Order: sequence, then C-alpha cells, then structure tokens
Amino acid sequence: MHRRGRGFALVELLLVLLVLGALIVVGMRMFHKKAASPAVPQVRTQTLKGVSLSPRSFSAADFNAFLDEAAKSGSVVTWAGNWTQLQNPGSAPFTVAKLAKARGYQPILIIGANDQASGNLDSSAKQAFITAVRAFAADYKPAYLGLGNEVNRLRAKSPAGYAEFTGWFGDAAAAIKQASPATKVFTTFQYEQLNGLNGGLFGGQNDPAANQWQLVSDFPAADLIAFTTYPYIIYHDPSEIPADYYARASQHITKPLAFTEIGWPSQGEAAGYESTPAIQTAFIGRFAELARSAQAQFVVWPFLYDQALPVPFVGLGLIDASNNPKPALAIWQSTKFE
Repeated sequence: MHRRGRGFALVELLLVLLVLGALIVVGMRMFHKKAASPAVPQVRTQTLKGVSLSPRSFSAADFNAFLDEAAKSGSVVTWAGNWTQLQNPGSAPFTVAKLAKARGYQPILIIGANDQASGNLDSSAKQAFITAVRAFAADYKPAYLGLGNEVNRLRAKSPAGYAEFTGWFGDAAAAIKQASPATKVFTTFQYEQLNGLNGGLFGGQNDPAANQWQLVSDFPAADLIAFTTYPYIIYHDPSEIPADYYARASQHITKPLAFTEIGWPSQGEAAGYESTPAIQTAFIGRFAELARSAQAQFVVWPFLYDQALPVPFVGLGLIDASNNPKPALAIWQSTKFE
C-alpha cells in the first residue's frame, strides 16, 4: 500500500466536509417537509384465507383435484405435522412448499416438536429440530412458519415438555431469522381452552377464570400468535357464540393474530351437538362477523374434503366423501374476513 501525500489528504478532507454539509442541508429540508406533512395512515393488508392439505386421497387424480379446488377456496394451503418429516425430502411439507409457486398459493407449515399423544419432548433432538427448520427456511423462504401446534393442549399433557419447548422456540426462531429474515414465525394455541372453556365435547367444565392467556408471554420471539378454534365443541349453534368472543384476543395480545384452523361440521354425531349443512354455512358468516375486529393475517378452514376422523371432527369438510360440494363451500369462497 502506497502512502498518500499530505496535500492530497487535505483535498480529500475538504471534499468529505462539503458532501457532509450538503447531506445535512438536504436532510434538514426533508425533516421539515415531513414534519409539515400530515401522517399517512397505515393500510392493512388483506386477510388471506385457505384450507389445509386435505385431499380425498393421495392418488395423483385426487391430489390434483384438491389443488384445483383449493385455488378456488383461497390463496393459502397449510400443513401441520411433526418436525421429523423435514428429514424426508419426499414428505408432505416439501411437496406443499415445492408446488406453491406453480400453483400460486402461499404455503404455511406448522411444525410440531412434542409428541402429540403424550406432550413429551425428546431433549436430545433439539439441535436436529433447529437444523431442520433452519434448512427449510433457507431453501424456501416462507412468508410464515409455525413452530408448535395447540401448545396449550400439549402443556396440559406434559408441563415439562411444554416448558422445554418454549426454549426451543426462541432458539429456532433466531435460526430461522438468520436463514430467512422476512419469515414470520408463530406458534398456535387452542382458542377455546385458552379462554378456560373445557366443557361441552371437551368433557370438562367451562371456567373463564381458569383461562390460559398468560401462556402467550412464553413466546416473546413470536412475530404473531395463531389459534385453532372449534366453537361447536362448546356451543350448540353459531348464534350462541358471544359477540366479544374473538375480540377478547386483543385484550391480551398486542402482536398480529391468525387462525390456522376454524371449523363447524355439517353433521353432529354427539347427542345434543347435532349439526346440519345449513348450520355449518351459518357459522362462516358468524365467524366473519365476530373475527373481523381481530384483523387476522390469515384464516384457514381445516378440511376441504371430509376426512375419516373420529368424533367430534366428522363432517368438517366443505366437500363430502362422495365429492359433492356442501352449501358452505360457496359461502367460504365468497366471504372476506377483513
């Protein structure tokens, strides 16, 4: 490296001072201009809607039919499952992500770490979990990525497993942000039980005083908080859902919200909780009415096609097992949630 002469250094210094002076003048002018201008109101983005990955079967014909119908039902396709599926490049989460661009939908994955049945967590798998979600984020740069599904229900099964997962969440969220800074990371709670509603088809007691809203603070690294909500487990008719039912969330959460599963069946197989296609259709309008104040980032119906599921999840699809659209399908397709 050659040493520069003193005279040349002084010339450079003068030029720098002149440029800085000019920038200061321009900056002051911009400051005064902004100060004099009225504030521009923030325009909220449209609430996205969609369905979960729920074809009639995984044959090529049925899978393509699902993608065709899903495109008519919104711009989102979700998948939820255990993180170990991220170790298999041919598994469902990769299929959902790979087809997104060609099919024109937003893929949203909700990746669990705890065992769903027991709520337990394999402590030795933490680094593998973080590596897997970070690699997925690096490869696909998803707009949203969920970690943990209905975590309050997992806590009820294993408080220790839940407590450990809250630590995993923060470390995994940081790793995801390093790989894909724009990705919004979230976790999901079961809304009815978060509000202390454990009666009805849950089999317990409704006690709003036993709500679990304090658990939301266990996830400070979350960019938004998401919910699953099935009010028919508690209420007999959509008209019974209280007017402030979803507005309650804003009393406890300042972050953006989303609904990863909302639903009401077209039939009821539990005594006292019968339903019909008309009641299912009415729920969509009732939900839209009550949830608009939440200004959700996205809203997802759990099943496009009826699935072989146990009570009380029978009949939750918008298309029946014989491939006949239910009345709720057209209402879902036409309803806006903002």
